[in-house]
Amino acid sequence: MKTFWNDNDGLSITDVLAILFAVGYFYVTWIFIGKLRADTLKSVDVDFFAAYSYGMLVILGGYFGRNVVAGIGKLPIFNRGKDPESTREEEDNRGSESPI
Repeated sequence: MKTFWNDNDGLSITDVLAILFAVGYFYVTWIFIGKLRADTLKSVDVDFFAAYSYGMLVILGGYFGRNVVAGIGKLPIFNRGKDPESTREEEDNRGSESPI
């Protein structure tokens, strides 16, 4: 049975969690906009939305930031003086029988 931990081609658990948190955030935003349009918005609602937004920024920032940081390390400016083929060989030289 293919699930998150053994399916390399599908969504990972972090992808699903990011989607769930984003859907929740959009739902809260929809309610917030509805209260704003109906002129029933209170300061408690604004405080809740601000607190909820910080959490969402941290979650999505970490999710996308991980990919950005991994991509920055692969830029040619950080590999000056190194042969691209030699760095690729260093990464893959353990083989399948590695004790790690």
